[in-house]
Amino acid sequence: MASNKKPRKAYRPRGVILDTMNWVCGGFKPLTSVAGEDMTMRMKNHLALEAIAKGQATNADLGILIAASNMTVALKCGGFGDEYHAVARAGADAIESLRDSGRTACTGPELTAIKRMMELHDAQLDVVRINDLDAALKLAKKKQAVAV
Repeated sequence: MASNKKPRKAYRPRGVILDTMNWVCGGFKPLTSVAGEDMTMRMKNHLALEAIAKGQATNADLGILIAASNMTVALKCGGFGDEYHAVARAGADAIESLRDSGRTACTGPELTAIKRMMELHDAQLDVVRINDLDAALKLAKKKQAVAV
């Protein structure tokens, strides 16, 4: 046997979609058509924002706001709210300064920037389709992997 042969890779089967028509058609629906998941996500975001505003936030609350900020920027890159680049950037910078300083309470200008970014995020979620949200999630994960 030759010693320079490549080792074989393990077989990893792809995921199988059982109901392809429902999966494809479901991607064209707006996110607001999935009422339970949409409301749960919005409640988590706004409860984390309220905790930050009151100064009672935990690292989990900060993580939720970071995820919302990443999603806002990713949706903006996907064409949802291009004209609000300054709002998204100011909110992301405010959350980043909180994370870097280790604080769980923010100053007035930081809170204003985060609240405006969350308003933009909510407006984006009102108009986005499920396919667009999946593409934004992939973009956010890719950018996060590059940044780390």
